[in-house]
Amino acid sequence: MVKYLIFFLFVAMSISGATLTWTAPGDDGNEGTALVYDVRYSQDSITDDNWSEATQLIGEPTPSIAGSTETYEVSGIGYYAIKAADEVPNWSGISNVVYIDNTCDIAEFILSTKCLLGK
Repeated sequence: MVKYLIFFLFVAMSISGATLTWTAPGDDGNEGTALVYDVRYSQDSITDDNWSEATQLIGEPTPSIAGSTETYEVSGIGYYAIKAADEVPNWSGISNVVYIDNTCDIAEFILSTKCLLGK
């Protein structure tokens, strides 16, 4: 059962979009390998209550062994979050939610967290 959430979803910005980065959870706690990821996107902050209404993205990486670094390229302004599931499937809770605003220019990005926080 996927017991551990993906708590630390990070963002690295680039000219073409952004890279989401997280540490792979295990199938059984912090051991083993989850079966699948589900990355979602929305113009509104993503919560458990509106998860099913957020747009499900495609092309997520196949989960690696627990503790591995995972990455996924995204584009578009909005909120992103991820869940993981095992073979049953038992789904993890929602990760932290990140906001991406890739309309910021590089000087604005370096001088402020506005581009990552959206405010």
